[in-house]
Amino acid sequence: MSLIDEMLVFYEKRRLVNTGQVST
Repeated sequence: MSLIDEMLVFYEKRRLVNTGQVST
């Protein structure tokens, strides 16, 4: 996985957490 892909996955996780769709 490329660095950009990792960043996109991280950002997507953050977005989902911010919208309350993911509980961690």
